[in-house]
This record gives sequence, C-alpha cells and structure tokens, in this order.
Amino acid sequence: MQGSEKKLIERIVKKDEQAFAELVNIYSERLFRAALFFTGNKQDAEDAVQETFIAAHKYIKTFRFESTLYTWLNHILSNASKKVLRNKYKWYELTAKMNAENVFLQKEIVEKWKDKNENLYLVAKAMETLDPIHKKTVYYAYIDGLKQEEIAAIMKCPVGTIYSRLSVAKKKMKEFLDGC
Repeated sequence: MQGSEKKLIERIVKKDEQAFAELVNIYSERLFRAALFFTGNKQDAEDAVQETFIAAHKYIKTFRFESTLYTWLNHILSNASKKVLRNKYKWYELTAKMNAENVFLQKEIVEKWKDKNENLYLVAKAMETLDPIHKKTVYYAYIDGLKQEEIAAIMKCPVGTIYSRLSVAKKKMKEFLDGC
C-alpha cells in the first residue's frame, strides 16, 4: 500500500469529505468499467458503483490495510453488482437476463473492435465462449491488469484457483482461436 493511499484513508476516517471526493475521483472510472463488464448494462453498472461508494464510505474505518484500496473496493463492487442484479430481477430471470445482456454488450464491443483491430476482435470473440467466472477472472488479469493475488482477494478464493481459472480460460480461448 502506498503512503498516499494510507493518508487518504486516514483523512476519510476523520470525516474529511474532500478526501472521500478524491477517492471517488480516483476510482470511479475504473470501477465503472468493471461494473459494466459484470452487470452488462450502463444503468446497473452506475447503480453498483454508487452502492460501492456508499458501502466504502460507511465501512472505510474497517479497512485493515492488508490489501490495496482498489482490491477492497473491487470486492465491494463485486458484491454490489450481484446485489443490484438480485434486487432488480427475480432469481430465475436474473440468469437469463445476465447472459443475454452480457452477450449483447460483448457483441457490441466486439463489433466496434472488429473495425479497429482484427486480433482484438478475435480475442473478444474467444472471450464470448467463456462462462461468467472465467470471463471475470480474465477481465481482472488481462484487462484490468491485476496480479493473481489481488484477483484472489477480490474473488475470495485461493491464488491457485485463479491460476487454474486462467489456465482453463486460456485453453478454451486457444481452442476457439485455433479454429479461426
């Protein structure tokens, strides 16, 4: 953890609202991108990010400095994204809607990439073949650039599980790409 991050947290704990505004400014865009990937649409992503910052404001005093602030916020975001979707849909509708919206969102992104870079297009198409848990792991590792230890902290699983998920995801993506 960087000293500036620790000072920011200490200021927030002391009820410095400007410090909290700085935290929002620093992390909102990055969290929004992750939330959009998790929820599949802009409105749900915005709701999840808002819920994340509300929870962070409420519980910042419990932050134990065992991980980075981003890792902690991302764990909250993961739970907030699930909560937003759970509250919006009945359980049996949730699965269908998540899959349909994620496919639509990914197809939209894939089509934009197709014109810009054939390799990105093919990688995005390969990602479509992954199940949600592997997509999320690939997102954190290769799109968000997190280390396996950070991903494990966010996803609340052993580091070895992250390595395994990445290996499985790469194998499935390679199989898809070999067929192109």
